Amino acid sequence: MPNVITTCAKCRFRYEYFFDGRNYVPCPRCGYDPIGSLERATTADLLSQLHSSDRTTRNNAAVALGERRAQEATDSLLAMLASEGASVETGVIVALGHLREKRAAENLITLLKTHPERGHIIGALLRIGTDQALDAVLATNPYDFSISTLQALVQFPGDKVAAVLAKLALGDEGNNRPEKTKAAIASLGEV
Repeated sequence: MPNVITTCAKCRFRYEYFFDGRNYVPCPRCGYDPIGSLERATTADLLSQLHSSDRTTRNNAAVALGERRAQEATDSLLAMLASEGASVETGVIVALGHLREKRAAENLITLLKTHPERGHIIGALLRIGTDQALDAVLATNPYDFSISTLQALVQFPGDKVAAVLAKLALGDEGNNRPEKTKAAIASLGEV
């Protein structure tokens, strides 16, 4: 997960914080909380914010629409994903995953090869849950999987998932994180 450099929409102060796909940090200078304003915003307001010239505003609006499962945002989010390609905001990826939008799978699979936010793309593909999405996730390096990805794989019973989890559970040379090995073993027990 990356550090994000953003500019406060209220006072224009530029600051950096750690972005985990869900939590935003209020402006350290003026205290403006974009999430508080997003929680009070209507879906129509958020839809209009998707077209803002400010990248942070677009990203925050996309995440909020995804968390609300606002189906009316689907076409706009898909258009953003298709037109922006590798420069698409992480919030669009996260939102399409929350919406479980199967039409996004092909573009997300393409992005999986080049986009720096692979963890968010993997999470979105697992939420979408198509066979094509699962195959794309399993084709990536399993040593890059987060523990939450390993836990999410249990919703897909089958030999392909079991083989990936078994590889990680055995602690191959590429897996030097014991907590990941434990998560793989626990997930393998559920497949």
